Amino acid sequence: MASKIDSVMSTSIALDTLKASKGINTLAQAVRASTNAWKAQEAQAKSAGDYLKASESRYKGLSDAIEIQQKKIETIKDKMKDLDQTTQSGAKQWVKYQSDLQNASKQLQSMEAQQKRAGENLRREKSGINDLSAAMKRRNALSEAFVARLESEGKHEQALKEKRENARKSINDTVSALKKEEYLLKSM
Repeated sequence: MASKIDSVMSTSIALDTLKASKGINTLAQAVRASTNAWKAQEAQAKSAGDYLKASESRYKGLSDAIEIQQKKIETIKDKMKDLDQTTQSGAKQWVKYQSDLQNASKQLQSMEAQQKRAGENLRREKSGINDLSAAMKRRNALSEAFVARLESEGKHEQALKEKRENARKSINDTVSALKKEEYLLKSM
């Protein structure tokens, strides 16, 4: 009779461990699926040139993935509390859960750091600073090409005028960008 009870108990423990693993694995798959979804949305928005939407997709996707990761950590902690560590299989399972918990916590910290950077980038996109910076780079590249052409044609005075005009525009754009940056910093 005692042998039968031991057998039933060990089978019950094994089944509970299997269910717990499936729950944790399901949550891990949900984190991966969520991450893959926001990465795909971000890539699609970037390829369409909509950097604001790309930033929003990244930020929201990371928020969703963080929420699932937190549930995964809670699930692991709950399974560790309910585990009988007096048995050999229970002790092995507790060590495995401890390792899973450490890995999940590291992943959560990484996601939170990514989300913080994504939030800063989203604020920059919403403020227009990134668009302004990109426009300045494009204008500078065009101006440099135009100046090079003028100089190769021997029109040095026109080249100097173009350089001066581009410098004036760059200063104005830089001042505008700095004002927007200052506003962002004050709003934090």
